[in-house]
Amino acid sequence: MSPARSGDSYRVIYNQDCTALFLCAREPILPEHVDRMVDEVADGGADVMLINPNAQKANYPSRVWETYWDGDASERAPFAAQMKRLADCGCDYLARSLARCRKRGITPGVSVRMNDMHGSEQPDTDPQNSRFYRQHPEYRLSGRGGGRLGLSYEHAAVRNHYLKLIGELIERYEFRVLELDFLRFQAYFPRGQFAQNCAIMTDFIRQVRAMILSASRKIDLL
Repeated sequence: MSPARSGDSYRVIYNQDCTALFLCAREPILPEHVDRMVDEVADGGADVMLINPNAQKANYPSRVWETYWDGDASERAPFAAQMKRLADCGCDYLARSLARCRKRGITPGVSVRMNDMHGSEQPDTDPQNSRFYRQHPEYRLSGRGGGRLGLSYEHAAVRNHYLKLIGELIERYEFRVLELDFLRFQAYFPRGQFAQNCAIMTDFIRQVRAMILSASRKIDLL
């Protein structure tokens, strides 16, 4: 089914958190849980459902980013067991969600969380932290509180890390709307250096835009 509305008339946009379903599902999760998750949003009248596929790790079977269920079980967040169960039964969480959106007649979208900082106050021990974050302290911001301890976009390696994820999403998944969620956590450069780094962020967005324009379908960028 084609999207219910064009990009000019989106009114109700629902952002689905990357871990909410896996935390809320009390019984062993099944693909039908993903369908019901989308159905609730569709029945509520949303025009667009943005599926969030990542924090510091991916919640779908990514080929370019570490997933929540990679590595030893003792190093995984508790909700990762539900993610692994879904993947092990052959269900791609992101693909299933987007397909269900199309079936229900709401516009399918993806919301990329651009600098998640959950767990950053315990960089070496919290299982929410990715290997990329743990292994590269030189890329981290410094400050007080978890909201200031994410990755700094002044480093090309950080920007490329996110471009790799965005490129995979555009290449592998069918969606109409792409949101770059810069608001969930707001720090991207060292404090006091925002203005001088505007050109870096502008170029980053330009690269994302080029990816979208090279895609074989129309994608609205939020």
